[in-house]
Amino acid sequence: YPITKGVSKQLVPINDKTMVYYPLSVLMLAVIKEVLIITTLEDQTSFMRFEYMVQPSPDGLAQVFILSEEFLGEDNDCLVLAGNMYYGHNLSKMPANAGCKTVSNNPR
Repeated sequence: YPITKGVSKQLVPINDKTMVYYPLSVLMLAVIKEVLIITTLEDQTSFMRFEYMVQPSPDGLAQVFILSEEFLGEDNDCLVLAGNMYYGHNLSKMPANAGCKTVSNNPR
């Protein structure tokens, strides 16, 4: 308080991450795979939303875009490979600045 009058406490930055990152990382380390986030209607759109889709067979990256066509709609998109490491100055801001929805491909 008073910063939480304008933004959910869980979205307040602590170091370089929002507060919600820290408890979520603990749950991930504990191999918890189902998480429910309860929030207010006003703050709901500020939280990341995950959707999952099954790739029936590993038929390459082009198939990922075909499978995600309905999810992406007419929006700009960004493919992030879950098996790769990304690092760089302001890298985390680049997809958001481009107005991208993110599609993550988790290779087998």
